[in-house]
Amino acid sequence: MPENPDSQNMRGPDLMKALTKVYVDDEITVLIAPDDASLENLILEIVRSSGGINIRELRRAFSGISSEDKIRRAVNRLVRMNKVYLDGENGTLYPVEL
Repeated sequence: MPENPDSQNMRGPDLMKALTKVYVDDEITVLIAPDDASLENLILEIVRSSGGINIRELRRAFSGISSEDKIRRAVNRLVRMNKVYLDGENGTLYPVEL
């Protein structure tokens, strides 16, 4: 059985540290999901720190934190603003350096 991705396996910033914690105990951590602007910033930070990340990996990193629709909208906004480039052949996001 494949191992579930967690913050230690994620490339880029540690999402657990970047998000606001509402409740923490030994068994559970409750986080506040990022708003649209924060989600864009987190995605951009991950893309820049990794040098490129596949959309599937990005969705896996945000699993349980943000919906696929919100991730897709954020990625589309970043592409339109020329902050990231989406390679249509392999679905990889790359940072655009200006």
